[in-house]
Amino acid sequence: MLEEHDTLVPPWYNHPPPKETAILFSTFLWGATICFAICLSAKAVRQTYRSWTRAHKVTAYITMVWLEWSTSIVVSVVNWLFLMNRIRARYVIILSVFLLPVSEA
Repeated sequence: MLEEHDTLVPPWYNHPPPKETAILFSTFLWGATICFAICLSAKAVRQTYRSWTRAHKVTAYITMVWLEWSTSIVVSVVNWLFLMNRIRARYVIILSVFLLPVSEA
């Protein structure tokens, strides 16, 4: 499944398959993360609504809250898909996992 390699991934790189316990544990943690993200999105919706009714515009704070929330979801999905061998080890994907959260700081 992972025969192709990207520009900066060496040809000898072999992604070892994860053990079943690692898959179960990471899936459990990912599910908990998604539940936590849903609860946080409800709070962000309330804050967005209050901010909109008060200022009638999108503030920098609300923009940062939603960017942080969406970045966290994207990074968790990419990491989980990589662990499940659904996506290959590509330089662009690995770099985006590291730089996406940093770009908001």
